[in-house]
Amino acid sequence: MFVEHSRRALEHLEDNIERCGVADRAQIIAKDAVAALKALITREEEFDIVYVDPPYDADLYKSILQLLGLSELVAPDGIVVVERWTRHRLPGEAGALRHYRDVRHGNSTLAFYERI
Repeated sequence: MFVEHSRRALEHLEDNIERCGVADRAQIIAKDAVAALKALITREEEFDIVYVDPPYDADLYKSILQLLGLSELVAPDGIVVVERWTRHRLPGEAGALRHYRDVRHGNSTLAFYERI
């Protein structure tokens, strides 16, 4: 499942999914992240891995983490991985999510969260 709001990025995403031969298994939600998460919550979806990579300058990180942490979208043993600028700080906890690891690569950091 992919969530993308940018029309240009959607075109690339659709092309890449087709090239990888997974179009029959991939689903794209063409909405902004918050609206897509709310829709997924009402559909009672559940995911083992959630990868969050909003535009670095977007003020979406805390909203997304809160929605994920206060819903059942992340499976009990699931994880959330958030890509962010290293200089941006994220909360240690968001609802039922707890930060447990950072992996830094240059100016980017992957922040790992687990359900508690």
